[in-house]
Amino acid sequence: MKSGAYSPRKVGPLAEEMLAELLAADWIPERVKALDCRDDLAKLARLRARVQLLTDEAPSMDLDEVTTPRRANGRSPFEILDAAENQAWRLEQKLRIDPMSLLEEQQEAKAEADLEAMAALGAEIRARREAELGGPPG
Repeated sequence: MKSGAYSPRKVGPLAEEMLAELLAADWIPERVKALDCRDDLAKLARLRARVQLLTDEAPSMDLDEVTTPRRANGRSPFEILDAAENQAWRLEQKLRIDPMSLLEEQQEAKAEADLEAMAALGAEIRARREAELGGPPG
């Protein structure tokens, strides 16, 4: 392909740069940056690099070039781009870093913090009552 989307010389350096950005991103949870998820995160970076290279090539192509396979029984650049984007999306879902998963995680953390605050308030009220009544209820 002209884009270099399957060339290790093109994809490799861009994927390494994207992996470094993902590891530095504050929106990526630490659980995903851990070593046990690092292979999947590197795979995601390679897919995103491939998508970037294909997307960068698209404006220089006319509609027929984008939709016509370059080889017999092959896929068109559009189909290749669509497949790479879908693979990246599925991997983001697996890692739970897609927008819905991140939102759910944020909501779960807030609910947990709210429950902890309510438990602390309940303990404080109980301690005050015990102090007022001269000890725990019998």
